[in-house]
Amino acid sequence: MTSLKKPFYSALVFFGTLVVLTVGYAAYNLSTETAGAPMTSMKWNNVINAVNDLDTRVSTLVAWGGNLWSTGATSSINYTAGNVGIWTVSPSKLLHLGTTTGNNAEMDIQSGIKPKWGIYHDETTEQLRFWNGSDRVTFSSGGNVGIGMVDPMARLDIKSTWAWIDDFKLSYNTTDFVALASMSDGYRLRTQGAAVNKLYLESGISWSIILNGSAGNVGIGTTNPGAKLDINAGMMPASTTTAFMKFRFNYADNAAIPAIQFRDMWDTASNAQISFPLSNGGSAANMAFSTYHGGMLTEDMRISNGNVGIGTTSPTAWYKLDVNGGIRMNSTLTQNNGTYDTYIGRWWGITGAWSSTPDTWTITLNQQDFAIGGWKKTAPVSWTGPWLYINSDTGNVGIGTTTVTTGFKLEVAGRIKSSGADDYSSDIRFKKDVQPLTNALEKITSLNGVSFDWRTDEFPSKNFKKTKDIGVIAQNVEKAFPELVTTGDDGYKSVAYTSLVAPL
Repeated sequence: MTSLKKPFYSALVFFGTLVVLTVGYAAYNLSTETAGAPMTSMKWNNVINAVNDLDTRVSTLVAWGGNLWSTGATSSINYTAGNVGIWTVSPSKLLHLGTTTGNNAEMDIQSGIKPKWGIYHDETTEQLRFWNGSDRVTFSSGGNVGIGMVDPMARLDIKSTWAWIDDFKLSYNTTDFVALASMSDGYRLRTQGAAVNKLYLESGISWSIILNGSAGNVGIGTTNPGAKLDINAGMMPASTTTAFMKFRFNYADNAAIPAIQFRDMWDTASNAQISFPLSNGGSAANMAFSTYHGGMLTEDMRISNGNVGIGTTSPTAWYKLDVNGGIRMNSTLTQNNGTYDTYIGRWWGITGAWSSTPDTWTITLNQQDFAIGGWKKTAPVSWTGPWLYINSDTGNVGIGTTTVTTGFKLEVAGRIKSSGADDYSSDIRFKKDVQPLTNALEKITSLNGVSFDWRTDEFPSKNFKKTKDIGVIAQNVEKAFPELVTTGDDGYKSVAYTSLVAPL
């Protein structure tokens, strides 16, 4: 019984096909007649022709070994071994489209009367393109994909013709991401929910860059940026060469000056700028700070070779701070101990144990008192003490001393030299209770002038004269003219020598 199945099914297929072809061909070639109409010779000949044509087609079918649609080597449709070929006699796939040289192989898809889509293979460029009025998606022969362009230059090359159309979009859910694989590291671009509204650029399990969509902030090394750019470098290595943020430029000496500009939201003008001009043939880099004033962007400060210039583009090499203009300071300077020191000076070559030492003035704000002091220029280097002192409570001034005797606006620890005469106020309008001196000559003669040497070793801070001197003894003068003697806060006495001319 089994041996008869194959011939039986083959005969059934053959005769079924024969009936279909006969009826179909007759319906195509023979016109219908009115019922009862006589058979004419022409009608009979048409039947004979149809049968002969059917015989020819069946013979061709047998000769081609079952290739149902093939009518010859140049047939447009061929069927072989379950594969269908269009314009190819040897289809290698279930559907194989081919063309003659000079034509593109194309297939159109259309629903109803809607605009059709086309898929075609461009013979010249060997690209596969999807078409709908214009080329929408292109696959190059090298494996690149272009959206909105016909010459993709990258694995995915997207070109948009509308400014407000999304070029690339991820649908919302908590796990959407795009993975970007490299040779050794995996990176991915991930979105996180409408409630969080953040975009992550990740490497492994670390968040490298985060864009906070609701605030418009960008974070590097932080998942919650609190500013337009928030950088968290974490624990930095103990190295002075580790850069927190780095800018690199490649340019010739001042041929192009890189800059960071700060502009208003309308981008009409630069409000401020930090630029990096080169100098010395490109061997030294400067940093210039500019602001917008006077109708233009003007450089206000420059750092060059470690020197700072304000109001000048070329700070003098001898000065760490070169200011072209006035300086005003209005602030409170404090430290934990209430003292703040400012050093102003230059280096000075000397002989001895030191090759160089600071020839320095020190401005000290000590609990609001102001003092200027210095360092010795000869070895051993030591603090020389304050040269000028101003007491902020009394306004009293000390030169060479910080202890100004009560009642004196100026106290000098040392001698005073003047190239002109000293004038003292003596107008009667400044005085009251004016009385003539009595026994003036007797009192003057009671004063014994003496010569003496100052005890300079015991009182070095007084800066006494180191050679023989003459004068009077304060205790003796106090007996005759107590008005001319003042006892200091330290108990030591002084004499108003210039007033001794009055008794004479």
